[in-house]
Amino acid sequence: KSSLYFFYKYFNIFYELYIYYTYIIKTKEFLALKCPSLLGDNLIPKI
Repeated sequence: KSSLYFFYKYFNIFYELYIYYTYIIKTKEFLALKCPSLLGDNLIPKI
């Protein structure tokens, strides 16, 4: 039961990091499209 608990615990952590990371990328892409002068090409992660 403890191993299952740790599995859900770390799964939630990585899931939140994934949501946060994708949110940051989408926000940077949106800002780059709206005002490209604010962000340089080096600030936008290339995937």
